[in-house]
Amino acid sequence: MVDLTSYNPWWSNPTILAERPLVKRWAESRIRHDPGPRLAFQHDDLVYSLRGPRRVGKTTFLMREVQNLLQAIQPQNIFYYSFEVESNPVDVVNVIREYLASSGNATGRRFLLLDEISHVKDWQKAIKKLWDMGELVGCTIIVTDSNSTDAQAAAESMHGRRGAPGPDDPLDKILFPASFGEYVELASPPIKKALDNFSLLNPTERIKIFSSLCTGDIDERLYRLLTFRPDLESHLKNYLVSGGIPHVANELIANNTISPATYAQCVLSIKADLSLLGSNAARAFRILPNIVDTLGTPVSWRSLRKGTDTTNHHIVEESITALTDSFITFVLYKYDSEKKLPKYDAPKKVYFGDPYFLHALKSGHTDADLFSRSRHRAESPRHLPALMEQVVASHAARLAFSMSKNKHMFDHAEPVYYWRSRSGREVDVVFPVRDDLAAILVKYKNRIRADDLRGLFDLREETGSKGGIVVTRDTLGTQSGAALVPAFLFLLLA
Repeated sequence: MVDLTSYNPWWSNPTILAERPLVKRWAESRIRHDPGPRLAFQHDDLVYSLRGPRRVGKTTFLMREVQNLLQAIQPQNIFYYSFEVESNPVDVVNVIREYLASSGNATGRRFLLLDEISHVKDWQKAIKKLWDMGELVGCTIIVTDSNSTDAQAAAESMHGRRGAPGPDDPLDKILFPASFGEYVELASPPIKKALDNFSLLNPTERIKIFSSLCTGDIDERLYRLLTFRPDLESHLKNYLVSGGIPHVANELIANNTISPATYAQCVLSIKADLSLLGSNAARAFRILPNIVDTLGTPVSWRSLRKGTDTTNHHIVEESITALTDSFITFVLYKYDSEKKLPKYDAPKKVYFGDPYFLHALKSGHTDADLFSRSRHRAESPRHLPALMEQVVASHAARLAFSMSKNKHMFDHAEPVYYWRSRSGREVDVVFPVRDDLAAILVKYKNRIRADDLRGLFDLREETGSKGGIVVTRDTLGTQSGAALVPAFLFLLLA
């Protein structure tokens, strides 16, 4: 018999949730990451997954979802459970059946919020069994986990047992760290007000501006936002250190530093996720310095094992795959413009999914002042261009998803690519958009020369693409048919 009431205090007191530590801390924080409509759930017989890296706020999101549901339905119709000690699908079946039996007198739709379910191996079998037996009729289910492997397993093993959502409502949703635009909206009310006045809180309008930039045209609203340049640059400076992890961003804003304990917590969480995936955490961590040192440079799996005791490049690939499944890293494959497909056997670029992951994992190899090292890396002329390229690539992936016409089939791990000409010149980020390519070149410096645009010129010649975007340090304008946009403005669009 499981004590379900301790997980669901709102059954006896619907107002108590506001005093729970997670919810209270969220309400009192300056950076209150709220993905809003992007993670809305239909009230139907559906099985959703909510994925994302650890500590990004998935449990907090579920608690806030409970708060929203309490405004419309009976408290007993909302069930939350965290699978922290259960070990097999039978446990999942028993927990759910116990709740359904205890809420037998409740009327209307029931919502089952099943947290950290990836701790239970083969949990999908439990949902499949209950669905096939008709025990989940009238239930909307949201499960959370910290890796993408579970989503693929769910899609395969539960095919036809998750319901039929609308065309723009993918069953597998991802809670990413806050984008720079989301960060700024929360950190600066005046800038948020300006963005609202310019209709830039509307995702459709941001995509419209991005699409214009891709053809070399600059929306006049970007010029008007230059008024906020000092504040935007200041916020970007902090974002490059804390990233979009809410509790880290709040710590930096409140204390002007990030504690060693916070960095250590990140490292331990990542090791736990790797172990959960069956990966050798120690082996993966030995490769991390090479990922940091080659950031922005095409590499092979073989080259990433140099200087380590890893003798097999397949082990490197497995480690990177595990890190990517945990949303810690992502890989940009080379784009084959003839076949319009990625070239998996060509050198690839490995980035971190958030700036903070890079700092925490790199700092984990030294006893020096962790925060000072993070700040130095985010400001150093040697390291900053590659770090900015990483942030631009991760934000471009979000834009690619926003512009996708088939979000159900969208692969978060391969939404964007890099391109290299036969002469060796690169475009840092490309992804197909309708009948053209979105092409983004990162040149994080003050003056853009014609030679800096050679990669775009080669891409145009080979593919017939037009325009292109050059992400600069502070230049806004056009040059040789490309739109030049400061990073602090471009990143607002994702």
